[in-house]
Amino acid sequence: MRRAAMVAAWLLLLFVLAVTISPIADRPQSGMPVHFERAGAFALIGFLFAFAYPHRLLQVFAILIAAAAGFEVLQGLSPERHPRMMDMLVKAAGGMVGATIGWFCCNVVEKMRKPVSGSQVEKEGGRRDVGIDHHQDAE
Repeated sequence: MRRAAMVAAWLLLLFVLAVTISPIADRPQSGMPVHFERAGAFALIGFLFAFAYPHRLLQVFAILIAAAAGFEVLQGLSPERHPRMMDMLVKAAGGMVGATIGWFCCNVVEKMRKPVSGSQVEKEGGRRDVGIDHHQDAE
């Protein structure tokens, strides 16, 4: 699952790069305000990166901020595109929100998968099989 998220995150980042530096007429449009599109795209990328690399949240933030800034700088190479600080900030903020949500989801899933620890077992009266029904039908 993490491998799929890793591949999806990098592919989506490359797709957004291609869309960002392509001519404005080639940019897909959803009909939503462009700041929502930018923030949403980067939020999804951030979520996927955080899910793929759950123990590297600061590095994920760095990748997202660098990508947002780099994509805006690259827009300056196209005569019909114009880099803007606000666009970079919207992308970076969307990415960090998505990454934070992804990191939180990963931590919740990991905690749900962990077995009952020894201290919890002692609090439960010493039973290691809490929640398992041991009643058998008597015949």
